[in-house]
Amino acid sequence: MGTTHRSLAAIAAIIFGAAALSGCTSAEATATQPTVTPSSASSFASASAPAKDLPGSAIIFEVQKKQIGPKTSTPGTVVKHYSGTGPTTLHIPPLAPGQKRLGSIVICSGAGEWKVSFARVGWSSGVCSTENSSTAIYELPAPSKDTAVTIDVPADANVWLTVFSTK
Repeated sequence: MGTTHRSLAAIAAIIFGAAALSGCTSAEATATQPTVTPSSASSFASASAPAKDLPGSAIIFEVQKKQIGPKTSTPGTVVKHYSGTGPTTLHIPPLAPGQKRLGSIVICSGAGEWKVSFARVGWSSGVCSTENSSTAIYELPAPSKDTAVTIDVPADANVWLTVFSTK
């Protein structure tokens, strides 16, 4: 099992553990925390809090960032992170000089498929998974212009999206 797969398995364990433990809160905390019932405690996707409020987002983004590090086959620079639910559109500013391609790394919970669309370029999709991430890279026709990136996931899913640029 490679380092990325071990890291993603560790992330999944953290997320599922945090979701299960979130049901152990005081009465005062339940006013601001999602209520976890026995039927939803077993499924991270059933938690009603957006991903940015769930423990583990920083770890997931760090693992995604390492996938585009300088010693990888796809060295890149993080442009934007997003965690939450979809659909949502991210507005990406013009790329830095020398950067011509825009990519995405996706991890999502829940059942169903995710889809990332890059305006004027194309789209990619896959099955939601907290154990594996998916990466797509597109050459931009005009890297000096803003680009819209839209992520769409099922209603029961949380998503972690890293958008990056590369040469």
